[in-house]
Amino acid sequence: TAQIESDPRLLRIVVRNLISNAAKFSKPDTDILIRMEVLPRETFIEVIDSGQGISPEDYRSIFELFERGGNASHVQGFGLGLSIVKQCLALLNGKLEIESEVNRGTKMRVLLPSMENAHGA
Repeated sequence: TAQIESDPRLLRIVVRNLISNAAKFSKPDTDILIRMEVLPRETFIEVIDSGQGISPEDYRSIFELFERGGNASHVQGFGLGLSIVKQCLALLNGKLEIESEVNRGTKMRVLLPSMENAHGA
């Protein structure tokens, strides 16, 4: 069995921000899928929505403070969430992968390194 060692406060901030964004950018009656899997070398947490999506040209800027995607002007917020997620993941030695298609949805995948199981099981 693989395990992760993480700061629960930072991990909570990451997951809370990703779920909040998925809810903000999705239509009210759509589902948000949250998956987690612990593998021998890494653990991933996915937050998947069927919202408005992120255009490829916005990928870099959405991680900067006070920056938002070009199609986000109608949604309330300051553009802090993904910047905070990026900083937390840096402290956790993790990374964030994004798959998104405009008007189809977004998958945010957090990757965290797993530690070796002390019992070798």
